[in-house]
Amino acid sequence: MKILCKFLISVFSVVKFLTVQNIIAGGGMLKKFTIMVFVTLIAISISAGPPGQKYIKGSKIGTKGHEDRRFGITTGNLIRTRMSNFGSIGGPGDRNKPRLEWPIYSGHEYGYEMGPMIGAEVIGKTEDGERDTTIYIVIDGIQDGGGEEFEPLGGYANPNPPTEWQGWFAFSDKPETWPPVWPDGTTEWPGEFGSGIVTADQESYCVMTDEACIGYQDEYGPTYYPDPNDSTLHGLGIQLSFRHYQWAATLAEDIVFFIYEIKNISPTRLDKVVVGVFGDFDIGGYPDYGDDCFAFDATRNMVYTWDSDNSSVNFEQDEDIGWLGFKMLETPKDLAGEELGLTAVTSFVYGLAYALQDSVMWNYMKPGTFEVPTEPMDHVTIFSSGYFSLEPGESQRFSVAVVIGADSADMFENSEVAQEIYDLGYEFTKAPDKPSLIAVPGDGKVTLYWDTRAESSVDPVLGNDFEGYKIYKGTTRNTKNWGKPITDALGRQVANVPETQFDKIDGISGLFPLGSNGYHFNLGSESGLVHSWTDSNVVNGMKYYYAITAYDTGCVDKGILPSESPITLGGPNVIEVIPNAPSAGYESPEVDLQHTRIFGTGEFIPIIIDPQKVKDGHQYKITFDDTSNLNTTYSIVDMTDGTSLVVDCPYIHGEDAGDVFDGIRLKIISDEIAYDSSNWLQGDCRYTVGVKPYSGGVKYPADYEISFFDGVVDTDIVGHLVNFKVWNVTDSVSSPFFFANTGVPDSVVRDKDAIVPIIYQNGNLKGTWEIRFNQPDTLATPPGDGDKLLVTIKKPFTSCDVILLTTKAAEVNPEVAKSQLERIAVVPNPYIVAAAWEPEILEPTMAQQAVGTEHDRRIDFIHLPSRCTIRIYTMNGELVKVIEHNSTVFDGTESWNMLSKDNMEISYGIYIYHIEVPEIGTKIGKFAVIK
Repeated sequence: MKILCKFLISVFSVVKFLTVQNIIAGGGMLKKFTIMVFVTLIAISISAGPPGQKYIKGSKIGTKGHEDRRFGITTGNLIRTRMSNFGSIGGPGDRNKPRLEWPIYSGHEYGYEMGPMIGAEVIGKTEDGERDTTIYIVIDGIQDGGGEEFEPLGGYANPNPPTEWQGWFAFSDKPETWPPVWPDGTTEWPGEFGSGIVTADQESYCVMTDEACIGYQDEYGPTYYPDPNDSTLHGLGIQLSFRHYQWAATLAEDIVFFIYEIKNISPTRLDKVVVGVFGDFDIGGYPDYGDDCFAFDATRNMVYTWDSDNSSVNFEQDEDIGWLGFKMLETPKDLAGEELGLTAVTSFVYGLAYALQDSVMWNYMKPGTFEVPTEPMDHVTIFSSGYFSLEPGESQRFSVAVVIGADSADMFENSEVAQEIYDLGYEFTKAPDKPSLIAVPGDGKVTLYWDTRAESSVDPVLGNDFEGYKIYKGTTRNTKNWGKPITDALGRQVANVPETQFDKIDGISGLFPLGSNGYHFNLGSESGLVHSWTDSNVVNGMKYYYAITAYDTGCVDKGILPSESPITLGGPNVIEVIPNAPSAGYESPEVDLQHTRIFGTGEFIPIIIDPQKVKDGHQYKITFDDTSNLNTTYSIVDMTDGTSLVVDCPYIHGEDAGDVFDGIRLKIISDEIAYDSSNWLQGDCRYTVGVKPYSGGVKYPADYEISFFDGVVDTDIVGHLVNFKVWNVTDSVSSPFFFANTGVPDSVVRDKDAIVPIIYQNGNLKGTWEIRFNQPDTLATPPGDGDKLLVTIKKPFTSCDVILLTTKAAEVNPEVAKSQLERIAVVPNPYIVAAAWEPEILEPTMAQQAVGTEHDRRIDFIHLPSRCTIRIYTMNGELVKVIEHNSTVFDGTESWNMLSKDNMEISYGIYIYHIEVPEIGTKIGKFAVIK
């Protein structure tokens, strides 16, 4: 960031420079223009902000579209930067941070501000309106000394987003930022390759125009209207669509793509157009930006910059500073359909020229202009492509890949990956979708649970290649410290060891065979997938951050390394939580299971995942559908309020992946149709029984009861007289059967005889189960009068099954609370300097960007009842503070910032606390504060 004196020095250089530039441009209004610039720059210098700010806002904008300005922050991989929907990337002041931060959340910035520039040579009218004159108009969105002529089109952001995403324009992974309906009438993501198609792991989209530009529509100079018949259309009459792409895959984690499409929305043909990028790149960050080097590589269509002495006050003493590169991947085409490529590169010291100086910018962007100084300085760079023409309604594209590397070799390697991704038409491997993570604080524990959306992700290259989950844990917002660091062969941190990991049991495990600089991705240990996990290694009162990522298998044959979904503060896969003990007298919620009508023989286990969400006195009906889908599913309705909570959930084979409803997850184990058991219900028959599916028959899910008599009572399907009857217990009907008499042809069941229950299927007789009787010894008599056999079959849940659940919410038992008053305590006690859990001062929310370093003082009163009054006294009885504690049954903690009732910090010493609990009792104790 630059200071005020630098402006005063640069003013005279700029005026001198502009004089030369305008002579070159052939401007006839040199004197007036020079004086105007001189006055403007003096005003800029005088009104510049405090040290650290570079410049001021541009001066050529109107108000059209200004109210639709939004921003967004890239978090799809290791490059994090703020972008605006009016062209600026980064920008002056803390409000525009982060600015090309790498690695993500490190605080190391590699840029100050960059953005697109669109220039055109047009024919306007002289100041008196009598003659034609050539004008060079350059449109930009640069905030620091730029024109800020671009303004966003409305309709590309949610006008009423949740608080967390207030002010954002549309990001693909944040549906809360999307408008309810896009300008084209659709509701799905407006992907580059079709509605609803998200190309990268993260992308954004917005559209801007130069209609607010009033630089050439006033009385102080030549005028130009892109539509001579419409004075409301300003600027060049262009529309610029913008989107960014980021992939989390290891190969692409240091690359962000900026894709632009320019369209002539005026009725006037633009004969000579040039596009480019204006960039002020500060390697090392403030105040270490004055010793940067810059170079241009024509073979790679690339410009790049680095810190000349690899040293900055913002980095550790032996910490290397990365290299920053910009690769033009796509440029406008000429009349022959050939891309123009990079046609001009200029770099100059900050303060020599500014983006709002159209004629100067035009000269810098002229094809064939290559001015690349070799000495270290605070570089400002413009690289561009031109000339080309734009007919009314015609569009042209250009795109830039921003690449960062640990050194020049790493940067160039990343640039080659960027080129490969572009050559593939941006069809690159994607990480699985981010799971949605929920945390449940408990007493000395934190329970996490998440959904299964990542498991159905489809990689555009490898298909459904989901493999597993990794969980990371930290105590600060710096994700770099979430787990033991993993370094590559060059000593660079490339990953972190997860707190725990779960992967599919599919024969894929261990380290991925292919690596990057010695680092190989860990695919897991065949642990099996789960969708909840409890961390008991926590301290009550301390804030923890958790992230869950989903990763895929990669592909050795195609040379594709595994991809892992990124960790994004504020994203669905990151959560912060503070574990604490519940209120005194806490009694856990309960679930009562009622089998209203059930035929299935599997297990049905309700599991309370989130006690805080269990409702009191609600009844839920669970039904199954075995006809509408290929596989049986279940649905859940809250009978108390008529709400449908779960629809067609397919997890009925013991998975813990079922939808969580009101804090409960069902673990359902639906049996396959199979023989279960056989038992003599009455009588004294000692014959043993063997049951198996009838050959060529149907495994029918029904229990059968066979009753024996002392004479003939029935006949089988072929007319055999028998002394038994077969009853279908499940369907409550008499069952036809076939009697396989293998011995003496009579009506009695003897050794090796079999009974086969029969069903009718599509009008045909089908055998079900072969029930074969075996005489254990010669003394055992055949089953006879009074004997009754039950054959049970394992049966899956079907639409015939209905199950009811009734819930009881957590509550406080006053008698138990009274008995637990002695558990009330203060932690830490004694308080020494600072407690480990104390929050950082001004600690930002997940939507904010800074990380504090100091801490607020804090002690906690724990094991409190839900409602009580805390009074704190000095040893001589002086009242220090009164705190009213009112909480839910789940929170038995009250924090105190150690400020007195007069808002003064308390001194060290011993203090007395008195806790009064209405209708229960009191507790008196002491705590010490040690200096």
